[in-house]
Amino acid sequence: MEQELNRSQVRFYGEPIHEYWIGDKQLRGISHLYGKHINPSKYKGVPESILQKAAERGTKIHEECRQLDMFGIAISPEAIIYKQLKEQYNIRPLENEYLVSDNKEFATMIDMLDEELSLYDFKTTSFLDEESLSWQLSICAYLFEKQNPKLKVKKLYGIWLRNDKAKLIEVNRIGTELIYNLLDCEITGKIFENPITGLPTNVNEALIKLNDLENFIAFEELQLKEMQYKKDTLKEFLLEQMTTNNIKKWETDNLIVTYVAPSERKSLDSTKLKSEQPKIYEQYSKVSTIKEQIKIKIK
Repeated sequence: MEQELNRSQVRFYGEPIHEYWIGDKQLRGISHLYGKHINPSKYKGVPESILQKAAERGTKIHEECRQLDMFGIAISPEAIIYKQLKEQYNIRPLENEYLVSDNKEFATMIDMLDEELSLYDFKTTSFLDEESLSWQLSICAYLFEKQNPKLKVKKLYGIWLRNDKAKLIEVNRIGTELIYNLLDCEITGKIFENPITGLPTNVNEALIKLNDLENFIAFEELQLKEMQYKKDTLKEFLLEQMTTNNIKKWETDNLIVTYVAPSERKSLDSTKLKSEQPKIYEQYSKVSTIKEQIKIKIK
């Protein structure tokens, strides 16, 4: 790319407020437009806490991918597989978190922009809603070309990352006139009539809602694993210190830490007993009712 990108005068204030300002005027983001004007029932019935957790997980993974683009550091499974995807498709990032705006009403961040001026958005959901992605990136492309009138967006891509899996998905660009009408309806409060049908969609609304719930569970499980690792590390440290300094008990206002010396414990080998003495095993076995439950496994 020969021509330099224009920089917006909009100021972006990140987490937790996530606001765009130009002078003393707050501008609108675009992330809510699809759900408000095109598919209002998409997140109907999904608790806000679940949506928030899913967003936090996506933000964390996106930041790790941005660190990879900037510094070549890949630690998480998603960042590692993203690195492989970049090499496979020869993706050459030009900008991360490139802010675009019409400097009047709307502003947003483009996740990634490559040297050929294709736009990318990172997705970490179980299923990729291509229709929503198409609208989102088409709005980004519209604002990009408003900000850079001499430049033209080449293509629109979603980068789907899920643990150790990754896909590059190209989506259709929605026409400029239709994007303009959508933004105008947001400003004026008019009802937006969507003439487009048949955009590629992988899942129905129920599965998309289930995806958001799954994101919430995965995020909480990850947090739990991290906390458990910290707890185990701290216990190992305390054990070493108590053993070294011959401390048997340590008590504070909030907790009691007690040293337990190594010992032996006898237990019944039920597998061996069942194999060698099946009648005795059956005689002393008992049936217990197990309460209904679900099992969660993070892939």
